[in-house]
Amino acid sequence: MWPWVLAGSTALLNVATILIVIAIVRLHRRGGPEGGERIGQDVAELVEQLDRLADHIDARLERRSAVLERQLAAADARIAELRRLTETPGLTRSVADESLAISPSESGLDPRGRRAEILRLVRQDVDPVEIARRLHIDVGEVELVVHLDRSTT
Repeated sequence: MWPWVLAGSTALLNVATILIVIAIVRLHRRGGPEGGERIGQDVAELVEQLDRLADHIDARLERRSAVLERQLAAADARIAELRRLTETPGLTRSVADESLAISPSESGLDPRGRRAEILRLVRQDVDPVEIARRLHIDVGEVELVVHLDRSTT
């Protein structure tokens, strides 16, 4: 597990424990000696609840950590595949680009026409999601074209 996550959950439990101890001491001062047994039971019960809470938090963090690890592994595999496609000797840049790009037939436009259409729709204040839906392309492509257009002007 990532150390900062564990440290954060431990700090949270420590703060909760300190607050509970302060509350118990105040109750003990108000209740006198006869309330001592009841306070001891309350402390034991609160410690048990904190242990259960810590176990629950730990289990949730472990599950989330496992999901993140799988997603990172998948991303690393994709990066390696993209590098292989772009760095393989004998594999031309156009072949790699064609294997990763949306073909003109999918969007109905060649790349220049698609770019012009994206920018035209952006100027009409059409939402990027709607542009992607209309042109049958990824929202990321729409956002990339818009970003590149803004950075060159």
